[in-house]
Amino acid sequence: MPMLQFSLERARKILCLGAHSDDIEIGCGGTLLTLGRRYPDLEILWVVFSGEGARTREARLSARRFLKTAAHKIVVKPFKGSFFPYQGEAIKSYFEKLKPFEPDVVFTHYRDDRHQDHRVLSDFAWNTFRNHTILDTRYRATTAISVYRTCSFRSKTMWRRRKRSCSVRRSRRSATSTGSPRIPSCR
Repeated sequence: MPMLQFSLERARKILCLGAHSDDIEIGCGGTLLTLGRRYPDLEILWVVFSGEGARTREARLSARRFLKTAAHKIVVKPFKGSFFPYQGEAIKSYFEKLKPFEPDVVFTHYRDDRHQDHRVLSDFAWNTFRNHTILDTRYRATTAISVYRTCSFRSKTMWRRRKRSCSVRRSRRSATSTGSPRIPSCR
């Protein structure tokens, strides 16, 4: 059976949806940089839904660095992080305002992401842009978060220093276990 061929060469209008200030960069930053170099006539709408305080400035600065070569608009919304499931009506209303952009492709979070804010955006993207090409961004942030929580590091700097000494095993059930998944552990 032949492999399905997929190309973004005809995509000129791209909608990027991220829950937090670094989600788009982590999820599809490399793809956007490549597309920007190959196709200088891109138009990108970059939307971050939770930009609070200093994170708003960080989101705008980072987006400008990624979007140097493309025509772009950067939007940072003030929704409260980690509370998207409780702000669904307001978020969905904003999604409706994005429809006139008519993107050729939408980058958003993976539908089964464990972070509630990511799932909400993914669900609304699939609902609002169901007749568009939607590419979800899957990255293993949950692994890093699990290590961070399990090892109880007091700061991200401490976590970075200790990162190499932590081993992460995928959650899996062994034949002799009682059904409890294994969790990441620190040495």
